[in-house]
Amino acid sequence: MAHCYGDRSYWENRYSRNKAPFEWLQSHETLAEHINDELGNVSGQVLVMGTGTSSLAKDMVASGYSDVCGVDWCQSLITMLSAPPGGLPEGLSYKCCAAHDLAAEFGADSVDYVVDKAMLDALMCGNGSTRKCYEYMKSLKEILKPGGKALIVSYAPPSELEPHLSRSDFNFQVTSSKILRPTVAGIAHKPEQDPNHYIYLLVN
Repeated sequence: MAHCYGDRSYWENRYSRNKAPFEWLQSHETLAEHINDELGNVSGQVLVMGTGTSSLAKDMVASGYSDVCGVDWCQSLITMLSAPPGGLPEGLSYKCCAAHDLAAEFGADSVDYVVDKAMLDALMCGNGSTRKCYEYMKSLKEILKPGGKALIVSYAPPSELEPHLSRSDFNFQVTSSKILRPTVAGIAHKPEQDPNHYIYLLVN
């Protein structure tokens, strides 16, 4: 199934059948310390990439960020998210946009922060993964202001992902750290399973 995650049709079909809230990898609660430490300007423009049915964008607004946009490439999902009962809270918006085409939607050197929770992982599944990753990184380079930051949360350890993030084409300053995978009550991690997720900070 994972090989389908890089295809738009998979997500369109998934969200047509199931629009229930779902968090990939980590919740806002477990990431809040990292977000607050690294993305310190709460008035800056924030993009939450591959927003899906996660509450991360909404939770960031509730925690004090004043300009947060959830981005996804599934139009039907964005239409639903943009018109919840009671309307959107001030400071929260949603846009339908592909990861490789961000500058066309948001403009060059316009965004302070990007948060990506497993969207890059999805792009790395299936055919053309290296090209898709390159195009996404190029797109981030275009939209981030000088000194802007991207916080990427991933399954992939540095040995697998950093070669894609540290290309000289982009000249990002890249650092990484670990965060423990959440556990479900009564279910232990398998011994062969990496107990960590990985957080990458890219500084433009």
